[in-house]
Amino acid sequence: MIRPFHTLPDIMELGLLVAKIQNGSGADREVDEAVTDLFFTRARHGIGWDNPLTGKWIGNPDFAFTHSIDGTLRIQREFLPETTWMIDAQAELPARAIVRHGPEFKVRTAPTPERALLTAFLVVCDQIQRAAA
Repeated sequence: MIRPFHTLPDIMELGLLVAKIQNGSGADREVDEAVTDLFFTRARHGIGWDNPLTGKWIGNPDFAFTHSIDGTLRIQREFLPETTWMIDAQAELPARAIVRHGPEFKVRTAPTPERALLTAFLVVCDQIQRAAA
């Protein structure tokens, strides 16, 4: 199994990030960059990121996690390819996302489907990595 985070973030730091994602709405570049930092390492020359799985430079990827599910699905396919997910988003209720990887699964709610999926995925990644440590 591939460990999803290249470094294990402090539990409080990750908890604060997850809370910020769950409680916010709309696009947030600061959150998008923080999530990118969880999975990729900053390039040595200070521009862009390196993929820790391949060692290749990926430049400045547009991982718009907070306003598109595509960014979350891209890292999910790369770092935890056997992960499944589901989103329940009704007009009057907060969106709910379920992310499962093997026996590990989490359900999270947030104001938007993108944020619900992202928080559920991050919590599953953290749970898997802590179990492996």
